[in-house]
Amino acid sequence: CGAWVYLGAQTTTAMNIALIYAASPVLIALGAVLWLGWAGFAWRSWLHSPAGHLQWDALGPPVSSGLAHGPARAGVWRWHRDALADGAPLQQVERVLDLQDRMLLRVRNPDGAHRWLWVERSSDPARWNDLRRALVRVA
Repeated sequence: CGAWVYLGAQTTTAMNIALIYAASPVLIALGAVLWLGWAGFAWRSWLHSPAGHLQWDALGPPVSSGLAHGPARAGVWRWHRDALADGAPLQQVERVLDLQDRMLLRVRNPDGAHRWLWVERSSDPARWNDLRRALVRVA
């Protein structure tokens, strides 16, 4: 009786190994296709990312919304683009990833919509430390 269980276990193990080796090329191809699709999406998003600059206006009135995020502070972040001469006010700017010479920021519009911004020191080295201080102070 024990011999039959032993032989069955060997057969099952051999069958499992055969199935793994048979499925490996398919899984590798599927993984490669998924990775290439993700890389293409990331590249396209990078090329279409918004270009502009952030400005901290310490004297500006704070942007309010229906969301309660603690006490209101004086000052407002603005996002400047070519199409917006005065800059669009932002409700919140949050540092998500800080790599010293570049940062990933999540900004929230007054209507509550989120947007991701990637800022780099190389775009304005003279003002980089000012931006970092403003982000730390306001947060």
